[in-house]
Amino acid sequence: MLWITVTALVQLATADLPVHCLRHQLLGRWHFFLGPAQKERSSCGHARPDVAERQPPLSLLQNTTLREVELLDPDVAHSEQQRGRWTTIYDEAFEVKVDGLSFLAFSRFELQPTADGLRNVSRCGETQLGWYRNEPGTAWGCFYGKKVEPVEAV
Repeated sequence: MLWITVTALVQLATADLPVHCLRHQLLGRWHFFLGPAQKERSSCGHARPDVAERQPPLSLLQNTTLREVELLDPDVAHSEQQRGRWTTIYDEAFEVKVDGLSFLAFSRFELQPTADGLRNVSRCGETQLGWYRNEPGTAWGCFYGKKVEPVEAV
């Protein structure tokens, strides 16, 4: 029984995405590039379950609309139109709610080959392809974010 529990915990730990971005690295002005909204939620190119080695390319988005959002301490999201809220999801992702929209994206990472295997590099000033929706949940789309002020890779 103990072996099954340990095996399950190891599988859960290895399923974690290889990114590590702290809250202070996310603060600042961001550009969100939104793809067209649709009536149904899309996977935005992500595998189910998500696979670290096969993240969807940002080029998946076409005809993007630009939104600028500033993330402030402790949890304020500020746009040209209104103030909203934001939060981190562990050290992997963040959610922003502003202008009647909710944005969710994982911070960007790369897996670089080394002599010992793959090494992860977190790019905390950028996101992977993520999801957005309107408040009623009747419009869904894909987006990615890029911080206006660059952040060093870690």
